[in-house]
Amino acid sequence: METTTTTTTTTTTPTTAAAIPTAATLGYAGEATGDALPASARPRALAVLNLIAVSVAFLPLHMGGAAVESITKYAGLLMRLRGRAGASETWEAMITGPYLLAIPLAAWTFRLAVAPRPHRAERAIAWSLSLVSLVMTLLSVAYCASLGHRRFVLPIALTMGVLGVGIACLAMLRPLRRAWPAALLAMTTAWAASTTLVTLVVVSHQPWQTGGVVGALVVVAQVVVMIVCAVRWRGLTRGASTSG
Repeated sequence: METTTTTTTTTTTPTTAAAIPTAATLGYAGEATGDALPASARPRALAVLNLIAVSVAFLPLHMGGAAVESITKYAGLLMRLRGRAGASETWEAMITGPYLLAIPLAAWTFRLAVAPRPHRAERAIAWSLSLVSLVMTLLSVAYCASLGHRRFVLPIALTMGVLGVGIACLAMLRPLRRAWPAALLAMTTAWAASTTLVTLVVVSHQPWQTGGVVGALVVVAQVVVMIVCAVRWRGLTRGASTSG
C-alpha cells in the first residue's frame, strides 16, 4: 500500500516598489497625495519679484514721500508721541499699511525657493496675514467708492481685477489648498491688490513717482507669474497623481 504525501507551497507576492510613493513624489510629509507637489516645484520667479516688492514701501510714492512714512507717522500718533491721529492719518495708514506685507512675503517666498517644506504653522500665518491685508484693502476700496469721485473708478476696477486673477489662480489650485502654493499665491495677491489701489489712487491726482512705477511693474509681473505658476503647479499635481 502506497502512502502519498502532499506538500503545500505558500507563495508570497512581493510588494512592488512602485506601490510606495517616493520622497521626490510627495511635496511634503503629512499631506494627502492629492495635495502633493514634486520636490522640484519652487517659486523662484516669485521670489525675485517679491524681494523687489519690499523696496516699493521705501521708494517715493507721492509728493509727501514713501508709503512707509505714512505708516510710521500714524504709529507715532497712535502712541501719542506726537499728538493724536486724525481721519487723514488713519486713512493714509490703512491704505498703505498692506505695503508692509511685502516683508514677510519676500522672506517666505525665498524660504520656499530654497526649501519647499513649510510647516503647517507657516501656512496658517501666511493665510492670516493675507486675510488682514485683504480686509484693509477692501475697506479702502469701499471708502473710495463712498466718495463718489470718478477718478477712483479705474483704481477700484483694476484692484478688483487683480483680486479676480488671484481668486482664479486659487481655484485652479484647489487640490493644493492645504499646500504652500495656495497660501503663497493668496499672500502675493493681497499685496498686489493693495499696491494697485494705492498706486492708482495717488497718480489720479499726483505725478508718477519712483515707488509707483516700480510697484506697478512688479504687480504686472506678479500677475503674469502667478498665472504661469498656477497652471504649472496644477499640471505637476496631476502628473504626480497619475504616476502614483
